[in-house]
This record gives sequence, C-alpha cells and structure tokens, in this order.
Amino acid sequence: MPTNLSYTSSAATTSYADVGGVFTSLDQATATGYPQVTVKTNSTNTINGYQASLSKSEQERFEQEYNGSIDDTDAQKEISTACSVQALRWVYGSWKNYANLADIGNEWSSKRSESTLQQKEVQDAIDTYTQCMAKAGYKVDGLRAYKIAGKEFGRYRSIGSKPNAKEQALATQDFRCQDEAGIIPAVRKAMNHVSGRWMVENEARILELNDVLQETMERANSVINGDKDYATVKAETNGTFRVTGK
Repeated sequence: MPTNLSYTSSAATTSYADVGGVFTSLDQATATGYPQVTVKTNSTNTINGYQASLSKSEQERFEQEYNGSIDDTDAQKEISTACSVQALRWVYGSWKNYANLADIGNEWSSKRSESTLQQKEVQDAIDTYTQCMAKAGYKVDGLRAYKIAGKEFGRYRSIGSKPNAKEQALATQDFRCQDEAGIIPAVRKAMNHVSGRWMVENEARILELNDVLQETMERANSVINGDKDYATVKAETNGTFRVTGK
C-alpha cells in the first residue's frame, strides 16, 4: 500500500459523557455548531480509500487479506493470517482478549448513555429544554437541534471552518436552553448513579480486563515509541506474524 494517501475523516458530533447533542459551553456551541450535518465530508480513511482504488477482484482479495472473512468464528480469528487480525492479536495478546475488551467497552458506553437518558431527572431536564426551544421558535424532539441545522443549512462548509451566523445563532440558543434546563448537571447525576451500579455488577470483569488492558497498552506503546516494528514482532512470534498473499 502507498504510505502517502490522503483522507478525510468524519465530522465529530457534539456530546457530553457519551450523550449526543450536548454543548459544554457557549464557546463550543458557537465555534463548532453542528458539524455532523453541516460539514462536507466523504468519511474515507486511508485503508478504505486505497481499497476503493482497486479493481473489483483486487478489492475482494484485499478485503480477505486485510480483514479476513466476516463469517470467521472467534476460533478462526485466533489463527487467521489476515493483516488486521494478526495485528490485533499481537497488540492484545489474543483475539479473545481483543473481543472481551471491545465487548465490555461497547457495553459500558451503550448502557451508560442509554440508561442515563432514561433517568427521570434527565427526562425532566429535556422536557424543560424542549419547551425553552419552542419559546424561541425551534421545535425539537429531544436533544436533536442538529436536525434543524441539517434541514435549514445542509452541508455547506468544510472541515475546520466555522459555522455561519445562522448556524451559530441556532447553536447559541441551543446551548442557552440546555443551560437553563440544567441538562449537564442532570446527566452527570444520573450517569454517576448508572455507572456506579454497572461497575459494582461487573467488578470482577473490570479487574480482570484491566490487567489485560495494561499489557495491551505496553505493547502498543512499544510500537508507537519505535521499540517494536514488523521485523521484531515477526522474529518474536517465530515467523507466524507474516504478510498474507505471499
């Protein structure tokens, strides 16, 4: 693969502690607006961009050699020679370690955000917020003022550029209503409750996987710091870490 490929990443959404649509300050609101719906982006990363440049048959081969088969079981992933799978196995120690860390991370994130939004104090704050926005002339369904921005402004600006005056005005009102309704304090209180309960219920898993995570970070840092590269990893694994298709 060429190493000088350029790419464009997706515009980030505004959020607070995994709850989307929340501004943490007036400065953030006016500076960022609603990039997820007003910024032009093709969301193509280097890997996908390179794959798209290949012929259809080469794309299929690349997919197999880079990611392996989507139907591979966990047991097959433990011996797969696909590039990304081999790399994940080495960094995490095993495919099982990677899968377990990914699972608990996704579970933590989804449970925390979804459960938080269901708490009464958060629902009450969101009701107050929607009433405030309605008084200002904006009809919103929950913390989704971005839908108004997407409908009224469309994707008109590039990544890194500031929102125009109209988008800033919407974001400013959005923040002021969130602030008046006490969205962040309500989310913080509910999330502390939800998080504490989840962590108690999953204490054994968390402690076990924390040890795995520390070892994973050490291996990752050894690559980032230049202490390890493909050649040294291949030597350490007796040549089992290898390029596919050779």
